Amino acid sequence: IGGIIYTIGIDQSYSNFAYVIFDENEEVIDRGVLHTGDNNEYNSKKQFGRYYNSTQEQLEYLYSEFKPVVSKYSPCQLVFEGLSFGSIGNRVFDLGGLFYFITTSLMMDGLVSIKNIHTITPTSAKKLARDHLDKDDQYEKDKAGNVVIAKNKKPKVKKMDKPDMLKALNNTKDKWTVDGYSASSVHIQT
Repeated sequence: IGGIIYTIGIDQSYSNFAYVIFDENEEVIDRGVLHTGDNNEYNSKKQFGRYYNSTQEQLEYLYSEFKPVVSKYSPCQLVFEGLSFGSIGNRVFDLGGLFYFITTSLMMDGLVSIKNIHTITPTSAKKLARDHLDKDDQYEKDKAGNVVIAKNKKPKVKKMDKPDMLKALNNTKDKWTVDGYSASSVHIQT
């Protein structure tokens, strides 16, 4: 769009496929979340999202919605959150399939090149976010509120969970990117 160089950051999952568009100055200019899942009674009670009887249908839906975003911005790079190999069950395989399907489809449609697709590990993403927390919030604390000291005699860094990630984001100029969403990714009517 107008000669601007864009990057798209993606946190992919079947239920909440989130993307953020950055311009060449690393300013967030747009964002979105695609919601899908299994066609079951639990999901039928949700106020939004598309629900399907198969993973293949979910993949088709996610790609059909994400492809126009990539077409619109013609990004110089796509940056995906890498797989968390510590995940339990089949989740890591499902997410690997999602990553492979999306990236391969975008390449086959001529929208990106393999050299423009990158991943960042979940640990690296959490470390970057942790740096946006107040110093006092960056470390694990015991029940008395004291910073836990690790075996190496250094303060033990906090394991970042979703509330911590949101707290870190709220300490940046890009906190607006979650406007209209709750921690559970349920859309809030505004």
